[in-house]
Amino acid sequence: MTGDAGPGLRGRDRFEFTYELEPDDFRSLLASQQAALKAGRKPVSVLQLLASMLMWLAVVVVLVWLQQRGILNPREMLVGAVGVLVGGLSILGYQRWFYLKVFPRKLMELNRFVGRPHDLAVDAAGVRTHVPGSTAHYEWDMVERVDDRPDCIFLWVSGMAAIVVPGRVFASAEERAAFLAAVEEWADAKN
Repeated sequence: MTGDAGPGLRGRDRFEFTYELEPDDFRSLLASQQAALKAGRKPVSVLQLLASMLMWLAVVVVLVWLQQRGILNPREMLVGAVGVLVGGLSILGYQRWFYLKVFPRKLMELNRFVGRPHDLAVDAAGVRTHVPGSTAHYEWDMVERVDDRPDCIFLWVSGMAAIVVPGRVFASAEERAAFLAAVEEWADAKN
């Protein structure tokens, strides 16, 4: 882990670090991402509720029509209507469970960046990152948000991708504060 030895912490014009991501860094990234998704979640609108009710009503109308034609008896109709409702709720519950519990665990297993050396350079021109086999440059207008967490700083370049800067790369709390101040200044100047 190395940090650039610039002329004092305030007013630095470049930060450079070399580090390896650890599994806890990735877990923190997933937690940050899920918190942002939950915070950005909008309440269900009246229109969405109405659309859901109309879909369920359409199924009930079809079941009633089938019952009137003698294809279904009333008990089969009731079982069908309840089955559609329970099935729909089960699918919603499964999706929530999968995306909040299973998907992050699978991503962790597949993450090829953990344990590989990362080179990071941050300056007024943007963010450059390099891992073996991949190099990326992001200008500041591409950084959507900066998320400062106790263990890492995340430079989000989309809703699903972030550059992870582990807190352990900073030599001191002052260096971390200087990094955050510079990043916010550079990002604000471009956005």
